[in-house]
Amino acid sequence: MSWPAGQTIIPWKNTMVDTTEFQLLDSIEHGIMVLDAHGVVHFWNKWLAIYTKKPRELVIGTHLDEQFPEVDRKTLSRKITAALAVAAPTFYFNMETGWFIKVPFRRLAGSTFEYMQQNVTIYPLDRERRLAILFIQDQTALREALHKIQHYAQLEEEHKRLIFDSLTNLHNRTFMITEVAGLDKPILTILNLDILPEVHKFYGFSIGDWLLKTVAEHLAAFFHDEMFGVYKLADAEFGVLAKGGQSIEEVAEATEDFLQYIARVKFVFNDNEFPVSLTAGISQQKDNLLRQADLALQAANQRQKALMVFDESMDNQKQFEDNLGWLKILQAALLDGRVVAFFQPIVRNRDNRIVKYELLVRLIAPDGKVISPFFFLEVAKKAKLYHHITRIMVEKAFAICDDNTYDFSINLSVEDILDHDTTALITRKLAEHPRSSKRIVFEIIESEGIENFSEVSNFIRQVKQLGAKIAIDDFGTGYSNFDYLLRLDIDYIKIDGSLIKNLDVNLNSRVVVETIVDFARKLGMETVGEYVESAELLRLVKKLGVTYSQGYLLGKPGAAIAADGQPVEE
Repeated sequence: MSWPAGQTIIPWKNTMVDTTEFQLLDSIEHGIMVLDAHGVVHFWNKWLAIYTKKPRELVIGTHLDEQFPEVDRKTLSRKITAALAVAAPTFYFNMETGWFIKVPFRRLAGSTFEYMQQNVTIYPLDRERRLAILFIQDQTALREALHKIQHYAQLEEEHKRLIFDSLTNLHNRTFMITEVAGLDKPILTILNLDILPEVHKFYGFSIGDWLLKTVAEHLAAFFHDEMFGVYKLADAEFGVLAKGGQSIEEVAEATEDFLQYIARVKFVFNDNEFPVSLTAGISQQKDNLLRQADLALQAANQRQKALMVFDESMDNQKQFEDNLGWLKILQAALLDGRVVAFFQPIVRNRDNRIVKYELLVRLIAPDGKVISPFFFLEVAKKAKLYHHITRIMVEKAFAICDDNTYDFSINLSVEDILDHDTTALITRKLAEHPRSSKRIVFEIIESEGIENFSEVSNFIRQVKQLGAKIAIDDFGTGYSNFDYLLRLDIDYIKIDGSLIKNLDVNLNSRVVVETIVDFARKLGMETVGEYVESAELLRLVKKLGVTYSQGYLLGKPGAAIAADGQPVEE
């Protein structure tokens, strides 16, 4: 179907309407369409034909929603009817999308909008014929500009959040780090508001925030010179960065002046006065500025000093790196099965025969080198791997115990006894090996103290019921307590090596050892002397009545054990 130029058909009346009067609208550089109250198109100007790529002969005489499905016919009819009723312009706007009809446009790089953004105004044209003009303005450029302005404002706000502390309005740690990067010789002071945790606890966080803001104001006022920068760091900490090439002495002096100044300031809130003091740590090594200033602050707190300047004695980084290295080595050894037991003989003094062995943990390096527990045992405790090592020793003790007649001693810490998985393994192994269990000795490391007495006592009772024996290790120094020997069902006392190795030069050591031996004999216990490393020490422990001896003189720890009952030479 086609329409004569200047005319259109109104379908529901089947009549011709002269649209010559609309031709003037073709010259307008905006979208112009004439619709009736039913949404039928009566005029479609050139601008619309060009931008929508829909020629007027295709559109005129059709309902608009037939050409543009995104148009809701009922809503459009209601809007046109309303404009005709009030005889005044009304707006038609899709708040969600910003467009009325989907008009593709050449998008600029980074444009937010997929379709041309439009302002649509409905003007009543002919109430009798129920015709209205829809005036469509391209608002894309304007809205792009508004969007960019909003975006820039958001970016500015986001940038502000990134570099400023929202509470104090001081620059934050992130900004300080960027400033440090641009300085040749920065010096950083970290100051900690000492009272803040107590204020939070007893007065609440709002009072704590007030205190932080007030201290921040004093800091900013005191270090207002452009040679300094003031920053809010984590929690109760502030940073002052010397940026003008000052010496460490000048910075320390300025910091001391501030600490004295702030101590004189009265901080009063709701009639409550808060005695404010700060502790400071200073560092000048650019590569480790923040960490070393923090270490200096920690040292000042530990030594109860108001201010300390970093020195190398405060840095435990090397120890940390060593620990981390040993942790990796230990983890790999546990996975590869390279944590093994070495055996050190224990000799019965009356006949010089090996009757027991103590299991001592060793780590075998990939190249076969044997590594002492000195290097990895403390790391194992910190990394919660110590129990794994203990369980390996338990497994290996029972594995070797069935093949000979020796007793085998396994070291247990109080933490091992409190660990359910470890004690469960021990009791299971004792029950599975009833013939060997009476030759298993658990050496409780007494130097750690026995605070959980009831748990330790229960463990001793349980394993002794299954046949095992109990020794107290390292007795005679540290936490040594004869009360333990009276209250616990002990079979052996291992006398601390620091007493044994001094027997030949220290009379007091002899008296202590003699006392322990006499005490043990009266209670029916046997004694073991550790660190017997010379013939003279062996002679003395025998003379004092010690039951067994252990030390390098009698045998170093090794991967194998001797034949049953093998004597050793004195």
